[in-house]
Amino acid sequence: MLDVGCGSSRIIGALPEGSVAIDILMRKLRYARKFSRHLVNASGFMLPIRSEAFPCVLCSQVIEHVPKESPILEELIRTLAPSGRLVLGTPDYANWEWVLNRKTVWVLRPQCVCG
Repeated sequence: MLDVGCGSSRIIGALPEGSVAIDILMRKLRYARKFSRHLVNASGFMLPIRSEAFPCVLCSQVIEHVPKESPILEELIRTLAPSGRLVLGTPDYANWEWVLNRKTVWVLRPQCVCG
């Protein structure tokens, strides 16, 4: 399985052996080391993965952050094996838990003191 834009999600730990987790941010990958999966620092716009390499490609809570004209969908599909599955996840902004979470983060966020 290929997880593109893995971030620091616990999804990585649930991936089967042989899975690859990719993220553009090194700090996210440093955190993800504890899950003992193969980690790659790369952009979803140009994946360093051979074509048709994975039977399942996961991209959770990434697609809503990229420009509409980006090549990410083409890259995800390119790495997908024939008859494979592409799983795209997005937050449910209408869900009450999401609204509560965002409000909590806003209240508890660290304050930036620039001087």
